[in-house]
Amino acid sequence: MAKFTENEIKNRLVGMGLFKDSYKGVIAIHEDYKDDQKFWGHLFNTFFREQNINKSYRPFASYEGTGVDFVRDSFAEFAGYAYKVKTKYEEVDLKLVICVDADSKYLYEKQTWYLNKPYIFHTYAYSIENYNCFGEFLNQEFAKYSLNQIPTIDFVQLFKGFSLALSTLFCYWIYNEQNQTGMGTDEVGKEKQKEIMNMETFCKGLKNDEIDLQTSQNEIITEISKLAKECIEELEHSYGKLIDENSKQEMLAEFKTQYGIEEQELFLYFKGHWVFDEFLVPIVQYHFWYLKNEFFKKAENDLRKNQINNQFGETEAESNIKIKTIVEKIHEIAIHHKTPLINKIWHDLMKTTF
Repeated sequence: MAKFTENEIKNRLVGMGLFKDSYKGVIAIHEDYKDDQKFWGHLFNTFFREQNINKSYRPFASYEGTGVDFVRDSFAEFAGYAYKVKTKYEEVDLKLVICVDADSKYLYEKQTWYLNKPYIFHTYAYSIENYNCFGEFLNQEFAKYSLNQIPTIDFVQLFKGFSLALSTLFCYWIYNEQNQTGMGTDEVGKEKQKEIMNMETFCKGLKNDEIDLQTSQNEIITEISKLAKECIEELEHSYGKLIDENSKQEMLAEFKTQYGIEEQELFLYFKGHWVFDEFLVPIVQYHFWYLKNEFFKKAENDLRKNQINNQFGETEAESNIKIKTIVEKIHEIAIHHKTPLINKIWHDLMKTTF
């Protein structure tokens, strides 16, 4: 698709009907409209409210599935574009901003187009989906469902174990992107990450076993560690030992010094769709099923069973809605609590004149 001209931008803004009522704020352009607008909208509106700025957020238009390159090529030059016009209603005062997933590209590509550019914001994490994967907040949500009566998965430890198990693969991925060794994504990059993180089949198998959650959690980490180790062995058989333990520690130290990235938090920098869809959601679904089943075992009468069904959902469809509510609200909690990654975006917002 050809790049937009300034007149086309103006016409699209007018065509959105934004000037039919009073509006002052930012118009945000995203690479993935539906999900991104929830995250960035909540972030911008929280920022404006807490800073007592009388402005608000609206998404620009739907570009779902177009990708970050489309956004860069079509809109980057309009970042910060100010539109001020008097209509028959009121003067409109807005700024055009761009919000994209970082895709972790800045970790290996120093001239990434979205870095240190006014009115262009990025996630720092791989993508917005990573913001639904904060262990401490998942623990808090499941504490509500367990009523503190049944032991639950420790998501903080789960993600820590996941990150440590994959840290060598992560370093190989970054090394490959920096040095172009010839390794393909099916060997070290996104495809291999997705393959290792796919826990859906594993969790479905657990449903049929009489197994406690602590054992389940340990087995998940053991499985991931096994797959990651096999992957590294295959890589080193084909390409030689490109990264020894000292080189790995040097890379991890650089991540920590330059970007504040801890080894135990590397899952935030793997592709968010797969961390979320292939890893987190299946585990949450299994966890939800487990708690409901444990409560039913202890139920003394039909009244208590009805209470359990109300809490967890009587049908699978009802349960899935509740599960979706749990995982999709985590990014809002992260914004509210100003996690370190949110603070990085917050710092960028503080430097911006709206």
